[in-house]
Amino acid sequence: MLLAYPPLSPDNPILSDGTTCPLCRGGFLAGQLIVLLPIKPASEEDAAKMRGGRPFTAEAQPAHLNCAEFLVKVITER
Repeated sequence: MLLAYPPLSPDNPILSDGTTCPLCRGGFLAGQLIVLLPIKPASEEDAAKMRGGRPFTAEAQPAHLNCAEFLVKVITER
């Protein structure tokens, strides 16, 4: 199950800063639901926590909820 964030507000910075979904390369629109995809641990300390199976802080990138749900479906149906 994915954690979806509330619909993007018209003044959200990702609507105007050129951020694109890493899964479809499309832009974001006001009202869309997004998820945050963890990209990498935020620090060496967080990397150690990750390797130890402990909670850690990660750098993340927004993606469309629909794109992320499709990816999960493809992966789990293999």
